[in-house]
Amino acid sequence: MGPVESAAVVFGSCVAILIWFSHMDISTRRIPNHQLLVSFIVATVIVIFSGHLFAYPMLHGVAVGFTGLMGYVLYRLGSIGGGDLKLILIVAFLSPGMVFTTGGDPILEVVVTSGLMTLGMLLLGWFYSRNSRANNDASEDPMTPLIPFLTISYMILQGIGIMLHFWS
Repeated sequence: MGPVESAAVVFGSCVAILIWFSHMDISTRRIPNHQLLVSFIVATVIVIFSGHLFAYPMLHGVAVGFTGLMGYVLYRLGSIGGGDLKLILIVAFLSPGMVFTTGGDPILEVVVTSGLMTLGMLLLGWFYSRNSRANNDASEDPMTPLIPFLTISYMILQGIGIMLHFWS
């Protein structure tokens, strides 16, 4: 499998996982651990067979380490839930950094991409929550589903990577 095909498989798999969990987060406001485990197993198989895990083990380690540390702090602060944290870790493991392009130092790219993806998720969730409360929507659950906003942030960042790949 070539690098572009490998990137397309990783990107498509990550988007599929994120869309599935977005639907679940919106409809039930819960992310079951057994489905997260299945997603992690699928992500592991994809990363191994694409060859990316063995070609860039440090990249995957830094992605999971940095995202895990940042996510744990956000979890302890009450900004994200446990399911959000676990899914962010799966995304970081499956798709560290920009999939279709690299921006020089891959470790810095992973840190910046993970940070921007999480920041985008939190900001979009905050705007959504603020707008819901401003409209006094009493039917709205007080917990904001963050996974859809993680999906949007991921797709925006990877879309920028795709544009940079084709423009360079």
